[in-house]
Amino acid sequence: MMKLEQDTRLTCTENSEFSARFQGALHPDWQVWFPNGGYMGAMLLRAGGEFSAFDRPLSFSCHFLSVPSVGEVDVEVKRLRGTRFAESLSVSLCQGGKVIIQALMWVGAPTKGYDHDDAGMPDVPSVETCRATTEIEGGHASHPFWNMIEQRPTTGDLHWQISESGRAEQRDWIRFLPEGQSGDRIIDMARYIVLLDTYAWPAAARAHAGDGRFIAPTLSLHVDFHRPYDGAWFLSDASAPVGAEGYIGAASRLWSEEGQLLASANATLMCRPRPA
Repeated sequence: MMKLEQDTRLTCTENSEFSARFQGALHPDWQVWFPNGGYMGAMLLRAGGEFSAFDRPLSFSCHFLSVPSVGEVDVEVKRLRGTRFAESLSVSLCQGGKVIIQALMWVGAPTKGYDHDDAGMPDVPSVETCRATTEIEGGHASHPFWNMIEQRPTTGDLHWQISESGRAEQRDWIRFLPEGQSGDRIIDMARYIVLLDTYAWPAAARAHAGDGRFIAPTLSLHVDFHRPYDGAWFLSDASAPVGAEGYIGAASRLWSEEGQLLASANATLMCRPRPA
């Protein structure tokens, strides 16, 4: 069983034609200073999937409004618009009466239409030839979140160890630990949100070697889901081309091991002083 599946489980407490309420809990294993934003987004996507009759995420947009803590949360789903093929949902995650994340999502069913694919995966070393961060000296990260994934940088180095600033780009092979099959399309695609949210900041940090004054939590995240994938390995292709006046604009793409584009994302990050 996938750890992400276990740690995003929800209990339905109220359900009607137009809305539903759930209870869940943020698990300490997904913390990076505080619970990872993509992990919380995955929980919201799962709530939408539990409520909806459809199982194909189409898009997900959210604002991160407050900093949560490990523990119980309440999730509310509302149907905004429904058709025979898709529906729009509003999903919010609250803790202690405070809204932590507010999201909008479209979920639907596969249908007939145009098929084309002009996407081309970056030319990177294969996953088999890349070393895991745990095999690189100094690669054992202190936050629990990093134990939930295996990360293999395609450049062979770590962004916090570089001596010279370079392009704000980061490409890594990643899989969730321990490996497992969910058998659920919503859960499989919820993995996308975790990775698309997480690697914008490491990409930005590569433009500021040796400058550890800030971190940059995500303010907003938009994800477009292109196709489902139940494989283990992902290529995370993240870039943060602009940082100005304390804000960072980032774009990320997620590829399958076979070279198919799975999802694309854009995010806005806000620089904050690094916690002690």
